[in-house]
Amino acid sequence: MDREVLEKPGNTNWSFYQSKFFHEILERARRVTDDVERTRLYQVARKIVQQDIPGIPLVHTRGMIAFSPEVEGVSIDSTGIIEFEKVWISKK
Repeated sequence: MDREVLEKPGNTNWSFYQSKFFHEILERARRVTDDVERTRLYQVARKIVQQDIPGIPLVHTRGMIAFSPEVEGVSIDSTGIIEFEKVWISKK
């Protein structure tokens, strides 16, 4: 996992995966401006993770959420965490 992510409180690296080579590839991909090279580097990063297998999902749950139509701006990230930073109540 990227060092910057690892240092942030509340990160989602639940497997505590770390790889110096993986981090170096991510850093290079962030800096490169050529789209073809960036794609190639991210493909290399994906292969590293696939080879290292830092976690194996054992279960996948389907979450449900309900709220009033007046609640707007709700955002749910890829891990299912509800983000309330931009939520507001409208008068419809």
